[in-house]
Amino acid sequence: MVEDVMNNVKNSPFCLCSKPQITRNFQAYRDALEGLDSIIGYAIKANNNLKILEHLRKLGCGAVLVSGNEFRLALHARFDPTRCVNRLYPVFL
Repeated sequence: MVEDVMNNVKNSPFCLCSKPQITRNFQAYRDALEGLDSIIGYAIKANNNLKILEHLRKLGCGAVLVSGNEFRLALHARFDPTRCVNRLYPVFL
């Protein structure tokens, strides 16, 4: 399957992400933190692909932000601002 995608991509390098694997990874974190008052936050700087951000938000993930642009992306993906963790500017949110 990966080889099929590689053969059909005109530009290289490219990034191939697995939605089922992203879901499994999130569920593993959620299960490990069960019973704790916590927010699982995805660092938007790791990959700011809107479809990935929207999928993670739908799973219940929060967002980790280090810039105003990342905050705009989080809002565009419809993350709940109260579930966004700001790692740079204390008065950002």
